[in-house]
Amino acid sequence: MTYLERAALMGLDLDRLRKGETLHAEVVIETLDHFTAIFGHGVNKSARAAFSFDLDTGFEGDAPVTQLLHHTYGNSVGTDAAEALFPMTLSATAGETVTIDSDIHIPASSPPYALVVGTLIFDGGSITVESTQATLSADTLKLVRGGTKSYYLGIIGKAGDPGPEGDTGTSVPGHASDGSSAKPKSPGICDGAGNGKQGSNGAPGGTGGMGGAGGTGLPSWPATITIRAVDPESVGQFVVYTLSGAGGKGGPGGTGGAGQEGGGGGKGCSSGAEGTNGGNGGAGGDGGAGGQGGPGGLPADGMGITINFPKAAVASLTTIPTTVSGGPGGDGGEGGAGGTGGTSGSGGTGHHGGNHGAAGLPGAKGPAGVANPSIGKAAGITINP
Repeated sequence: MTYLERAALMGLDLDRLRKGETLHAEVVIETLDHFTAIFGHGVNKSARAAFSFDLDTGFEGDAPVTQLLHHTYGNSVGTDAAEALFPMTLSATAGETVTIDSDIHIPASSPPYALVVGTLIFDGGSITVESTQATLSADTLKLVRGGTKSYYLGIIGKAGDPGPEGDTGTSVPGHASDGSSAKPKSPGICDGAGNGKQGSNGAPGGTGGMGGAGGTGLPSWPATITIRAVDPESVGQFVVYTLSGAGGKGGPGGTGGAGQEGGGGGKGCSSGAEGTNGGNGGAGGDGGAGGQGGPGGLPADGMGITINFPKAAVASLTTIPTTVSGGPGGDGGEGGAGGTGGTSGSGGTGHHGGNHGAAGLPGAKGPAGVANPSIGKAAGITINP
């Protein structure tokens, strides 16, 4: 099919295209078969079999979107569930000559994207399609120069979201019990009354909660690329890069709870001219340890890509399918602050007060989370010369 025939398939205005206009349109697709004609063109039998096999082993088979993918790119017929997804809107760009001179990014979960062009020129730009179905077709491809990317066309997934932070460890409010004060045994007599008692030590802070698991990556979605001819003045390789979605990083562990303040020392006996020493303040509670970081998320396997490319120019096509890692473990949570020491008890007549309680130790930093060891497969690429 020429680009005008593909544009007609989407119901675009051919008169405006023949006048040299570039059209950007939201196109409503009414049926599954119509969708397949636009996005599944040029996918051969072996590629369809491989696509359906990968889909059966890696995705929920009964989901409506999975059934749509099976029908469009695989070897299964449509189902009522897939048909129920329609009407569906796609985003289309069409033109007699379209020049890509900047880095175009189609973000994740956009409407399916279709680019149909008479002459497609890359002159300092690239197209990156993230976790979105896409079809790109051009009667003629011309490469002038690359842009900031290492590729002209990127079919990529989206990394999973970071996991949530763990809960903060518990802290005992207030301060620990004060030491009892010394009392005179009879008015004016502190002999034998003893010193003020030491305050109780503060309770330790609780350990921070474990961080949440990183999110699962979103896959690189299927794409069909059809180039009918390559301009002989093109420079370099037409590089198609694909990378699926990495697992998200685990969430950070929760901060440890603060240690409780120590109890105050009891007062020394004070009666008339006699007195005893004040009690020492209790030690502050140690801070709780930080929580462990959350585990890394699962990566996603990429979905199949079909490239229809002229046999005479296939040496100028380079594909870079790349595997992707599971998410790293989250950072360990920070330890909680140690509690302050309890206040010293005042001394009685002629005697000294107690010592201020020692501060609690800060909690230890939590351990890092466990990285996800899984590897997300690169999309299978079928090249039809």
